[in-house]
Amino acid sequence: QNYVAAWNSKGNALRNLERFEEAIQAYDWALAIDQNDAITWYNKGRALYDLKRYEEAIQACDRALAIDEDNAAAWNNKGRALLDLKRYKEAIQASDRALAIDQNDSAPWNNKGNALRDLKCYAEAIQAYDRALAIDQNNVFAWHCKGLALHSLKRFEEAIQAFDRALAI
Repeated sequence: QNYVAAWNSKGNALRNLERFEEAIQAYDWALAIDQNDAITWYNKGRALYDLKRYEEAIQACDRALAIDEDNAAAWNNKGRALLDLKRYKEAIQASDRALAIDQNDSAPWNNKGNALRDLKCYAEAIQAYDRALAIDQNNVFAWHCKGLALHSLKRFEEAIQAFDRALAI
């Protein structure tokens, strides 16, 4: 088990250095020792996402979730990959699963907002961004995306205020 943790930690260090392929190799070594390590599957999914290998990232997240269905981070990462694949309704479902586990993480609110914005559900997207901002007022991404949604609703003054908040952070 210690070797799994060491390989996983090495993978995380490599990922932080943006050496994603090497990180995936380290995660694969960990998984060769223990195929049922949900954290390693999640981490592998993040590295695959970083490489824009979204389908593979989803598969890795699904493996993590088969082992630990309460892994909010894996649900969130799956949602991000689904969003990038333009599978918006599935992205919202994954975000909702993450939020059912941890309502105090702003990332799934951002992802849900983006999926809703891409579906042109701008008012609902703004509500999701507001939830993210209630958790983290310095979330540049949420302020920017809220501004985009407000702009789409032709609420230009409010959009400018949101953009100004993003720029002030």
